[in-house]
Amino acid sequence: MTIMTNAAVKRVPLDPNWKSVLDCAAPEVFEMMAGTRLTPFVPPAAEPGAEAVSQEQSGLTAMVGTAGALCSMTTIRCSSDTAIKLATKMAGDETAKDPNIVSDAMGELCNMVAGNFKAKLTSLADHCMLSVPTVTSGDNSVMQAVEPSEVLQVAFNFEASPIYISPNHALLNAAKSSPASRSSSSNFTH
Repeated sequence: MTIMTNAAVKRVPLDPNWKSVLDCAAPEVFEMMAGTRLTPFVPPAAEPGAEAVSQEQSGLTAMVGTAGALCSMTTIRCSSDTAIKLATKMAGDETAKDPNIVSDAMGELCNMVAGNFKAKLTSLADHCMLSVPTVTSGDNSVMQAVEPSEVLQVAFNFEASPIYISPNHALLNAAKSSPASRSSSSNFTH
């Protein structure tokens, strides 16, 4: 268990090479937890002049925050049908009847991916903590960070459906701002 103190933690910038770490960390977790192999998702080729295919979809988004030297939010986003199939592989056929079990399974997958990703960044692993998972569902939901962030996204194929995994990394200048300056730009009313 890592114990964080109030001492200043040096935050690190996003490294584009971490995409290859995520490309490795996520499939390991899905194979271990759901007994399934993910393959890289290749979007279907669009016909000339056709509209771009949107990544927005009805489904679930699982999120796990990372605090400390790495300040980010790891997300796993997939369709509701894909989430049910994954939960069934993890917890058995009865899961499709209980949306709470589906959410728990997706939250646990996200927690394990975030943890495996963090563990593979050996210089950062002991200087970060993970939050508990949060799972949201809905039509065309979009996660938008209050503070500026950079995103590394990988897409995998699971039974002909895409799964999008991304750590949204807070920009360093945003991470250095004071809590007072962050709250003044908030959209919440008091």
